[in-house]
This record gives sequence, C-alpha cells and structure tokens, in this order.
Amino acid sequence: MKYGRLKTIILFSIILLIALIVRIHHLDHESLWMDELRQVSYYPLGFKQIVAAAASQQQPPLDYWIGHIVYFFSSSDFAVRLPSVLFGLGTVFLVIVLTNSATNVPVAAGVGLIAAFLPFNLYFSQEARPYSIAIFLCLSTIYLYHKTVSSSEDVPKQSIGLLFILILFLYSRSLAPLVVVCSLFVFSILLYIFKKATLTKTTALIIIIITAILIFIPTLNYILSFGKKYLAGSDSISILDSIRTGIDDFDITPLWKAFYVQTEPLTYPLLFLTMISPVFIWKQKQSRGISLSILCFFLLFFASLMHLFIFQAKTDMPFRPPYVIYMSPLVLILSAVGFNGIILNLKGFHREKTIKIIILCIGIAFIIQNALSALDFKANRIKTDWRGLCRHLSDTYGPETILIFDALSLYGNWEPTFFGFSRYYKGDSSLTSMSWLPLKLPQNPDIKPVIVLFQWNELRLRPESEYTFLKHSENNKKPVNYKIIIDHPEFVTKQFKNFTVIRLKNETGNFANDAYVMINELIEILPEDASLIELHLAAGALAKRIGMVDFRSHFYNALKLANDHQKDRLLQIIPQI
Repeated sequence: MKYGRLKTIILFSIILLIALIVRIHHLDHESLWMDELRQVSYYPLGFKQIVAAAASQQQPPLDYWIGHIVYFFSSSDFAVRLPSVLFGLGTVFLVIVLTNSATNVPVAAGVGLIAAFLPFNLYFSQEARPYSIAIFLCLSTIYLYHKTVSSSEDVPKQSIGLLFILILFLYSRSLAPLVVVCSLFVFSILLYIFKKATLTKTTALIIIIITAILIFIPTLNYILSFGKKYLAGSDSISILDSIRTGIDDFDITPLWKAFYVQTEPLTYPLLFLTMISPVFIWKQKQSRGISLSILCFFLLFFASLMHLFIFQAKTDMPFRPPYVIYMSPLVLILSAVGFNGIILNLKGFHREKTIKIIILCIGIAFIIQNALSALDFKANRIKTDWRGLCRHLSDTYGPETILIFDALSLYGNWEPTFFGFSRYYKGDSSLTSMSWLPLKLPQNPDIKPVIVLFQWNELRLRPESEYTFLKHSENNKKPVNYKIIIDHPEFVTKQFKNFTVIRLKNETGNFANDAYVMINELIEILPEDASLIELHLAAGALAKRIGMVDFRSHFYNALKLANDHQKDRLLQIIPQI
C-alpha cells in the first residue's frame, strides 16, 4: 500500500497527538522529587549563577537555562516539567522520521506508537531533569549528521546546522553526549577508510566535531572543578592505570539492565529484532537509508560500550539505566530495520500472505501490550510525595508542634532533610531533625513532637519491573520493616509515598517525655546498625532533660554502633550535649 504525502502527514500527526496527550496527562500528578526539586530551585537565579548551580550537580546549563525562562512565566510543577514534555514529543517525532528514512511509513508508524507509550520514555518526558532534552538533541544530531554524510556536496549546507546542534547536545547533559560525539568522530574516520566519504567531506566532519568539543571543553572543565563525581581519584591515576582499571572492572551487566529498563515491556522482542538487524543491513547494502542503519548500529554498540568502559574506569558510582540516553531510540530504529527485513524477505515463501498477516498481528499485539504497560506506569506512584506530606502537615499541625525529620540513613550520610518543604510547606510548625535535636532541644516544654520518617526506596517503572532504574544503597545498612512502625500500638501514624508521620497515641503534654518515648520505641523495634546513632544521641539528650539517671547509656550504645571514623566525630559531639 502506497502512502501519499498528505496521508503520511495525517497518520504521523495522529501518533504525535497521542504521544502529547499521554505526556500531558498527570504531568503534575506527583510532586517533584529530590533531583527535580534541586534543579528547579536554581531556576530563579540569573543566567551566570545558573552555570555554577548546574555545575554543582555535575551538569551543563542548557536545560537549566530553559527552565529559568519557563519559571519566569510560571513556577508550577506543570510548567517546570512542560519542556520535558515537548522534548519528549520531539523525540517521538524524530524516531518516526528516522525510522521512515530507514524503512517505510507503516513500520515508522508502529515504532512511533511504541516510542509514544514506552514507560521509560514517558517517565523522562514528565520529569524536570536533563534527560528528555538530551535524547531529543541526540536524535537531532544523528539526523543532521546523516543528512550531511548523505549529501552529494563535499561541504554540505547542513554543516552549520550540525555544528549548532552538536554544541547544544554537548550542553544538554554530562558525559553521554560527549561519548556520542566522540563516537561520531570515529565513525567519520571509518567512512573515509572504507571509502564512503571523500577526504574533503571527512575533513569537514572532523573539523565540525572538534570545533563543537573545543567550545564545550571550558564548560566541562568548570563542571569537573566542582567535584570528582565522574573522576574519582583521577588526580593520582594515570591514563594507563585508568585503562587497566577499566579492563579489570569491566562488567556488561549494567548495559543489560539499561536495555531492559529502557525497553520494557518489549525487551525480548526488541532485543531479537535489534540483533538480527545487521543481517538485513548487510543484505540490503544499496537500499534507501542503509547509511542511517549502519550509523545507528555503530552508535548503539560502540558508544554504549565506550560509555560503560569510561564510567567504570573513572568513577565509583553505579552505572544507572537512564545514563545511556541514546539506547532506547537507537534500539527502536534498529528493531524497525529488523522487522522490515523479515517482512521483505518473506517474498517467495509458501503462504507468504498468511505469514505476513501473522507477523503483522504479532506486531500489533506488541503495540497494544506496550500501551497497556503505559497504563500500568500511569497508575504506579513512583515519586516521593512531598506535596501530599506538606499539605497534611500544614493543615493538621500548627505552631504548638515541632516536626522532627529523619531518614534512618547510616550516621554521617546525606539525608533529604525537609528537602521539599521550601516549595510545598505552608505551615508554621517548628522544624528540626534527628541530627540537630541533641544539640538544640526546644525551650518550650509544652510543644508537641511529631516525627517525620523518610523512607528510601527503589524506583521501578512498573510494579512488575524486574530491575530498578534508580536505586539507593548504603553498605552495611539493614532493611527496615516500616509495617512494624505503622502497626506499633503506641503510635498514631499517617503514610505518604516514602513518608511515615508519627505521633504518640497517649501524649503527656511534655515535649521531652513524649519525644523520648517515641524515639526510644523506634530504637527498640529498628534493626541495630549505624542508622540508630542519631536516635541514640537524641534519646540521650532527651533523657538527660527529663532527669533519667542512665541517659549516658544511649551515648555508649551510639559509640558501639559507630565505626572508627564515626567514633572520632561522636567523641567531639557527645560532650556538647
């Protein structure tokens, strides 16, 4: 069936409309979570200040600048996430365009629907973080690079556009864009070696790529000067040592997890189609769009392997599934090539039409399954409910209450203490934390204590997802059974996503006494590890306030749970309590 220009435009427009609707739907249903809150908190700053603020998060400033402009018009959760929606919509559009270039209209339409509904794409199209923009600019770079390579001119007119997009891409996110751009540099050289491009065109491509990198390098150095998040121990490690470390520590597992997370629930069908795509690329050397297929295949495997190798060689951080921003769209394009190759190679088969119908029905079933997974994703609350917590606390408690925050993290580790309160909390209760409490007990003996426990959790796109895409882990941290806290007979509790609000059921009206009872009960039911150190310090300070003779036992217990480094710190703090 042939598709005219008008029919094609209408078909693709309908898909884009669907993609827009599912991205706008429930855009502000969940409150901003930690990374979003931090990024959005920088939006009111000036352009120059934003550069430093973004660098403090080890990111270039482009997405923050866009957020700054949006924030000028509206600071709502909906508004600050809207740019990600638009970039996510642009990603679906470019997936369709690139797939259509490599295959045909029906296949491009099917892949467009898959891209519109994939839970991974939906999640980052609704988050105020520099993922959606980076994916969009990655595909824009591939599109313009392919146009430049395919041009009959030695120095194509697309060159200026390619340089501009490369610069934007590099400024969208740390590391991943740089890896892709360096991979394009290698690909450009290979084009000349295999006589697919003239020396003049290859030189022009290399000059464009190097120019973009040179423009970005000062910003990259500035980002790295704010911390060694991506260069752990690099000051004392040579390049050869880094390569040796990368080889010794190389583990392909993170790439498989990234593939799974970015392509669920169609992981295995897309894996099969991606793996067979080189067969059809090789068989159809002269077919339309073959250079694009080769480019996508090269980028998927070369860039992802180089990305993982560099990451494991230069940092101690976990390689999280979202970091490989280019994986999902490249997999979709290559899967389309594989699917189209199967259909084309059925010519001459016995019962060709029947087999094609069966294969097309399977493809439609996959699209339906993907759409249903989007519904699962939409029904699954993933993000920390700062908004709901703050609304409850604002409406329920007033100035007669003090809110005590704790995350039960190991002693000395970072905690998101009242992280979302500056945005969502409208109440007038006093605020403190379990770590601040021992050194600054409230002077008002009648104030009522309420404990706000934050719960770390693993983020999964769907309840049945096999792998997490964001995992908080602390070595030697024992798991906490929050149900025991919720069901405790002495507590009145209220739950929100990642939070448990606790007050004493039988209050005496004396702050020190009520707070001590609650904290001591928590100590009794929680697993013994360094996360109890702050609770013991607080309990000791409160026990001292109410005149308990054995208040020092809490300090001794805190020291017993501490390692040598923590003990040195505790020995300085305890005398001040």
